[in-house]
Amino acid sequence: MPDSQRATMPISAITRSGRPCRAHHREQTGSGPAEAIRELIEDLKSTNLESGLVIGVLNSRGVTTRGVYDGGAQEWALAAKYRRWGEAVINRWRRTGRVLMQLADDYEREARREDLAAHAHASDI
Repeated sequence: MPDSQRATMPISAITRSGRPCRAHHREQTGSGPAEAIRELIEDLKSTNLESGLVIGVLNSRGVTTRGVYDGGAQEWALAAKYRRWGEAVINRWRRTGRVLMQLADDYEREARREDLAAHAHASDI
Protein backbone atom coordinates (compact mmCIF):
# COMPACT_ATOMS: atom_id res chain seq x y z
CA MET A 1 0.00 0.00 0.00
CA PRO A 2 1.42 3.43 -0.91
CA ASP A 3 2.34 5.72 1.98
CA SER A 4 -0.28 8.25 0.86
CA GLN A 5 -3.05 5.68 1.29
CA ARG A 6 -1.65 4.32 4.56
CA ALA A 7 -1.58 7.81 6.06
CA THR A 8 -5.30 8.31 5.39
CA MET A 9 -6.44 4.78 6.28
CA PRO A 10 -8.85 4.81 9.22
CA ILE A 11 -7.24 3.37 12.33
CA SER A 12 -10.21 1.01 12.74
CA ALA A 13 -9.37 -0.61 9.39
CA ILE A 14 -5.80 -1.16 10.52
CA THR A 15 -6.71 -2.51 13.94
CA ARG A 16 -9.24 -5.06 12.69
CA SER A 17 -6.61 -7.42 11.41
CA GLY A 18 -3.18 -6.28 12.51
CA ARG A 19 -2.20 -6.70 8.86
CA PRO A 20 0.37 -3.90 8.69
CA CYS A 21 2.37 -5.56 11.43
CA ARG A 22 2.04 -9.01 9.88
CA ALA A 23 2.57 -7.92 6.30
CA HIS A 24 5.89 -6.30 7.13
CA HIS A 25 6.54 -8.51 10.10
CA ARG A 26 10.27 -8.82 9.99
CA GLU A 27 13.00 -6.94 8.30
CA GLN A 28 16.39 -8.40 7.60
CA THR A 29 17.49 -7.21 11.04
CA GLY A 30 15.17 -9.76 12.62
CA SER A 31 13.77 -7.13 15.00
CA GLY A 32 10.08 -7.31 14.32
CA PRO A 33 7.94 -5.03 12.17
CA ALA A 34 9.55 -3.10 9.33
CA GLU A 35 10.84 0.35 10.18
CA ALA A 36 7.97 2.00 8.28
CA ILE A 37 5.46 0.17 10.48
CA ARG A 38 7.41 1.12 13.61
CA GLU A 39 7.34 4.76 12.55
CA LEU A 40 3.59 4.55 11.88
CA ILE A 41 2.96 3.13 15.34
CA GLU A 42 5.05 5.87 16.94
CA ASP A 43 3.53 8.69 14.87
CA LEU A 44 -0.11 7.71 15.40
CA LYS A 45 0.22 7.14 19.16
CA SER A 46 -2.97 5.11 19.09
CA THR A 47 -3.70 2.58 21.80
CA ASN A 48 -6.49 1.23 19.53
CA LEU A 49 -3.95 0.59 16.78
CA GLU A 50 -1.52 -1.03 19.22
CA SER A 51 -4.21 -3.27 20.72
CA GLY A 52 -5.40 -4.18 17.24
CA LEU A 53 -1.91 -5.14 16.20
CA VAL A 54 -1.51 -7.40 19.24
CA ILE A 55 -4.88 -9.04 18.60
CA GLY A 56 -4.14 -9.39 14.89
CA VAL A 57 -0.82 -11.09 15.49
CA LEU A 58 -2.30 -13.42 18.13
CA ASN A 59 -5.25 -14.32 15.90
CA SER A 60 -3.09 -14.84 12.82
CA ARG A 61 -1.58 -17.92 14.42
CA GLY A 62 -4.70 -19.95 13.86
CA VAL A 63 -5.17 -23.45 15.24
CA THR A 64 -2.17 -25.24 16.74
CA THR A 65 -1.53 -28.90 17.36
CA ARG A 66 0.66 -30.52 19.97
CA GLY A 67 1.12 -33.71 21.89
CA VAL A 68 -0.79 -34.12 25.14
CA TYR A 69 2.40 -33.72 27.19
CA ASP A 70 4.15 -31.07 25.08
CA GLY A 71 3.02 -28.16 27.20
CA GLY A 72 3.69 -24.61 26.07
CA ALA A 73 6.95 -25.15 24.18
CA GLN A 74 5.56 -23.43 21.05
CA GLU A 75 4.38 -20.44 23.03
CA TRP A 76 7.62 -20.16 25.02
CA ALA A 77 9.51 -19.94 21.71
CA LEU A 78 7.18 -17.23 20.40
CA ALA A 79 7.40 -15.31 23.68
CA ALA A 80 11.20 -15.38 23.51
CA LYS A 81 11.15 -14.13 19.90
CA TYR A 82 8.80 -11.22 20.61
CA ARG A 83 10.67 -10.29 23.79
CA ARG A 84 13.97 -10.29 21.87
CA TRP A 85 12.44 -8.10 19.18
CA GLY A 86 10.91 -5.76 21.78
CA GLU A 87 14.23 -5.36 23.56
CA ALA A 88 15.93 -4.66 20.23
CA VAL A 89 13.63 -1.76 19.29
CA ILE A 90 12.27 -0.27 22.52
CA ASN A 91 14.97 2.39 22.94
CA ARG A 92 14.26 3.94 19.53
CA TRP A 93 10.61 2.92 18.98
CA ARG A 94 9.11 2.89 22.46
CA ARG A 95 5.49 2.15 21.55
CA THR A 96 6.50 -0.57 19.10
CA GLY A 97 8.70 -2.12 21.76
CA ARG A 98 5.76 -2.15 24.16
CA VAL A 99 3.55 -3.84 21.55
CA LEU A 100 6.18 -6.55 21.07
CA MET A 101 6.61 -6.97 24.83
CA GLN A 102 2.82 -7.28 25.19
CA LEU A 103 2.90 -10.09 22.62
CA ALA A 104 5.68 -11.77 24.61
CA ASP A 105 3.64 -11.46 27.82
CA ASP A 106 0.53 -12.88 26.14
CA TYR A 107 2.44 -15.84 24.73
CA GLU A 108 4.05 -16.48 28.13
CA ARG A 109 0.59 -16.59 29.75
CA GLU A 110 -0.56 -19.06 27.11
CA ALA A 111 2.62 -21.13 27.59
CA ARG A 112 1.93 -21.37 31.33
CA ARG A 113 -1.65 -22.51 30.64
CA GLU A 114 -0.41 -25.18 28.23
CA ASP A 115 2.26 -26.30 30.72
CA LEU A 116 -0.38 -26.65 33.44
CA ALA A 117 -2.67 -28.61 31.10
CA ALA A 118 0.17 -30.98 30.19
CA HIS A 119 1.03 -31.43 33.86
CA ALA A 120 -2.62 -32.17 34.67
CA HIS A 121 -2.73 -34.82 31.94
CA ALA A 122 0.47 -36.40 33.25
CA SER A 123 -0.97 -36.45 36.77
CA ASP A 124 -4.07 -38.29 35.58
CA ILE A 125 -2.01 -41.31 34.54
